[in-house]
Amino acid sequence: MHIDCDLYAPIISSLEFFYPRLSPGGFLIIHDYSSLCWNGAEKAVDEFFADKSEPVIPLPDNAGSVVIRKARASASDASWLNRKRARLLADGWVSAASGGVSDILGTGWGTPEHWGVWGMGDAHRLHLVLPAGQGGMYELEIDGYVPLLGARTSMTVDVLVMGEVVTTWTYTREHNSGARSVRFPVSANAGRDLIPIDVELRLHWVARPCDLDPSSDETRPLGVGMHRIRGRFLVGEPGTSAASA
Repeated sequence: MHIDCDLYAPIISSLEFFYPRLSPGGFLIIHDYSSLCWNGAEKAVDEFFADKSEPVIPLPDNAGSVVIRKARASASDASWLNRKRARLLADGWVSAASGGVSDILGTGWGTPEHWGVWGMGDAHRLHLVLPAGQGGMYELEIDGYVPLLGARTSMTVDVLVMGEVVTTWTYTREHNSGARSVRFPVSANAGRDLIPIDVELRLHWVARPCDLDPSSDETRPLGVGMHRIRGRFLVGEPGTSAASA
């Protein structure tokens, strides 16, 4: 199967349709993955194969193509991207500046900047991978702020874990910048090494700064600006299976 769609949405849709229909041992070739011209190709392939065992292998052509051979047996914990994501939040705060957390950013984020990264639109997704054997209560903290301009004095953000609202963050002009946290249980799953966990920040209302304040020249629909992120298991607080994939 050869996929050459250039953009994120059609590539991820093609993978979702054709990968299950590909025979074990069959080959996928995706155009433009490392071409440096079509960032959506790389993002779509990385996200799709994050929970699969197959490696993404670059080809020595002038189009940045990659090849994947479908495995004959499933082993999702062997995914190179899952293991990379699992290591990212293992040692305390991680800066979001200059692409420092790009491996866990899903849809709804802008291009990383020197200070961090802006969430774009009304939903920003994170793809976490946690060790399954430890179990217990997990705390995710995001240090950032939101644009409060003009008549906007506050912003409300729901935090969803695996599609369910777990907590709500409120940003005000008096309490804007700083770390906010969400806690959720992770089960100790003896059958797996790693558990993918999806976290979503869902804004109640988003607007462009230029629409809030005529003096602003910012035309992007800015949401949560993330400076840094940290994840950790809380010792002595047992979890349940609610957040397990």
